[in-house]
Amino acid sequence: MKEKILPPDQIFWLEGIVVHFYHRVDSTMNVARALARTGWRGIVLAGEQSSGRGRYGRRWHSFLGGLYASWIFPVTESHYLMTVTTACLLNLMSAIGVEGCQVKWPNDIICKGKKIAGILIEQTGFCSIVGVGINVNNRVSNFLTGAVSVVEVTGKELPLVDVLREMVIVHRTLFGQTLDKKEGFLTWRGGLLKNE
Repeated sequence: MKEKILPPDQIFWLEGIVVHFYHRVDSTMNVARALARTGWRGIVLAGEQSSGRGRYGRRWHSFLGGLYASWIFPVTESHYLMTVTTACLLNLMSAIGVEGCQVKWPNDIICKGKKIAGILIEQTGFCSIVGVGINVNNRVSNFLTGAVSVVEVTGKELPLVDVLREMVIVHRTLFGQTLDKKEGFLTWRGGLLKNE
């Protein structure tokens, strides 16, 4: 079944990348997949998702205030993208004041034993779609015992566009590095939970 292409509520550019913003979608991954099939490249961003998902179709609770984005890459090395993206989120968390995060392999970012962000990578054609969900300004611990958000850790709300911009900048830096020698791999390896 092909996903329907929805017109965005807003279009803007961020660090040279076109972003389609939607107030609410079922899943940014579904929207990005439909757009990727047309040859479109960029980031799909949503304020809320009604059917956000993680690995194996597990539900990702997408409350207003979180960052929900899917970024289309014209490459199919999903293992490479996963490693770079986990390293990116570890660096991002530190940059926005959330220290001590670790990776729960392969796709969860954990802070103080609770999930603060997750990654989902899917392929379509000759592209990979990197989906990222970050609990930023949404107070998820009120509803989910195993989750926490940036605002709950730092006490500060952050503009979501600023968080997305920082993520793009960090990801681009790490994406260009050789993982067996450079900072990206070292950050990723050092952040792995020891018992995973």
